[in-house]
Amino acid sequence: TEPGKPSVKLEMLTYLVVNDEWNSGHGGISTFNRQICIALAEYGHKVFCFIPRASQVDIAQAARFRVEIVTAKQYPGLTKYDLLARGPSDRTHIKADAVIGHDHITGAHALALTRDEFNCPYLHFIHTSPEEIEPFKDTDEKREDGIVDYFKSSEKGKTQADLCAASDIILAVGPKLERSIRTNLAGKTDDERIISILPGLNQELLLYRRSLKYKHDLYCLMTGRLKETFIKGTDFFVRIAGDFQGTKVGPELRKVKFIMRGFDGATINDDVAKLVRLYKVTNVNIIARE
Repeated sequence: TEPGKPSVKLEMLTYLVVNDEWNSGHGGISTFNRQICIALAEYGHKVFCFIPRASQVDIAQAARFRVEIVTAKQYPGLTKYDLLARGPSDRTHIKADAVIGHDHITGAHALALTRDEFNCPYLHFIHTSPEEIEPFKDTDEKREDGIVDYFKSSEKGKTQADLCAASDIILAVGPKLERSIRTNLAGKTDDERIISILPGLNQELLLYRRSLKYKHDLYCLMTGRLKETFIKGTDFFVRIAGDFQGTKVGPELRKVKFIMRGFDGATINDDVAKLVRLYKVTNVNIIARE
């Protein structure tokens, strides 16, 4: 239940971590980024999180964890990615020992900032395997004609490989992506530069204990950007919910409610109806939320 502490004394470093938001408005990479920032700060490192825009709530929340949010200078008409490419509006107090970027989301921007502005090592996180993930995307072309955009996935795969080759350290999230990127970069980079990162659970989840004084309903929660149904594993979740509707489990477990949170409000009804039809289950124990 205690955070793991390093067995040897670490040199305290200054990290600039680049993402497109602090809170998780657009998916899991933002959650991952926030937890990485907090974890580095807990170890005593100085952490700057560079995002295009931030609310006072974002800034205050980060500060509670000793993370300083820095933003870009705002100009009319610039997208958040245009702002990312410009870098922090005030960078004179940032003496970065390393810059961190994420996959295709902020990797290119973070690499450019590292090389042009900060002259330090660049650490690149890999969160996806573009060519493997494309066949599972629920696009209009795939729904209507069964067409998978191999050209797009190939181009994204090349960009990812180029970003990795230009990085000083490649941080693959989990062994599957580590093997994938090692294979793609065979002969192009030193093996020692590729490291597998295994995320854990945060302390709030580990230490949470629900009161047993009263009985509660049993819930099983899945949360994510569920518009990308098959990429996020929503199909597995619905199939498991179906197993709990029959005699495979006891009467108490048949009362479990399976909650899926993260659908697009405009398509939630169609998305869930399609899953229910596909796996021949009923809606009796399935709850869907935006």
